[in-house]
Amino acid sequence: MLREWHDHARRGRMARNMSPAHLATASERGSWGVGRDYYRVRTEGGQCFDLYYDRAPTGPGGPKGSWFLFRELEGGD
Repeated sequence: MLREWHDHARRGRMARNMSPAHLATASERGSWGVGRDYYRVRTEGGQCFDLYYDRAPTGPGGPKGSWFLFRELEGGD
């Protein structure tokens, strides 16, 4: 792993269901099921990718979130 960053922003309907003060705190700390955790990784072959874990649950009783391959980076990183 080369790098890690987090996006706890609420979008759409989720952004409108909180008071501004609570929204600012949630944007910094995160809330359950909201946001994405990003990771930049390099394979043994030298390719670099950005992956993210979407923290939104996929449904009742389902997994708590999903992994996605976001992009392959040109030139190594």
